[in-house]
Amino acid sequence: MLIDTHCHLNLPPLAQYYEEVISRAIDSGVGKFVCAGIDIKTSIMALEISEKFSCVYPACGVHPHDSGNVKSGWEKELESLVSEEKVVAIGETGLDFYRNYSTPENQLRVFEFQIELAKQLGKPLIIHNRRADEKIKEALTSKNYFYGVLHCYSSGLEFAKEMLSLGLHFSFTGSITFGRKKTKEVLRFLPLEKIMIETDSPFIVPSGLKVEYNEPMYLPQIAKKLAGIKGISLSIVQEATTTNAIRFFHLK
Repeated sequence: MLIDTHCHLNLPPLAQYYEEVISRAIDSGVGKFVCAGIDIKTSIMALEISEKFSCVYPACGVHPHDSGNVKSGWEKELESLVSEEKVVAIGETGLDFYRNYSTPENQLRVFEFQIELAKQLGKPLIIHNRRADEKIKEALTSKNYFYGVLHCYSSGLEFAKEMLSLGLHFSFTGSITFGRKKTKEVLRFLPLEKIMIETDSPFIVPSGLKVEYNEPMYLPQIAKKLAGIKGISLSIVQEATTTNAIRFFHLK
């Protein structure tokens, strides 16, 4: 069994027929799913999907792209959501200085609140990072909280070394199938016990698939590529990444 540690069953087009998406993934060997919210509305939907499917675990948070759109009182709404026992993580949160859909000031304010919230509850963070390495590190260090996963990791080897020394985990998507030298260096360096895999569906279609959008059913392609890059068997990757996800998110 594989675990998709980051997917968006709560976003279109998957949200319209997530039951079928889940069924197809299960048939392909994916047994559990962490469904991440990007704002209050999609966080609520992640929780609702998890109530219908025991194999789906919700994460609730505000994405950096949406940090400029939060409404008054969002903090209490989010705190109420993440306090639910079923919610396994706070996220997707973080910083994105590549797209800059929200100002850096808004992104930092919203991210720092979620770090503090995660620390209070002892739950992990799902961290989005695009061209914001130093600010991510500063924010986590200022709160002295490092229970998190760098989702869809795309930074370099030196930052990976820094984050590993602080205890963070790393999650990889179909982007590892794109043949980037930097990604291979990071994957070969990281210990397997700190690695998880995800689809980030409906985004980031693995190389070679002629489809319009990604689905959790394609997670085995990522596992196979990871095994090839690290020079280990697929069964070892399956066992390790599944064990890592269960421990990290406290999945039942």
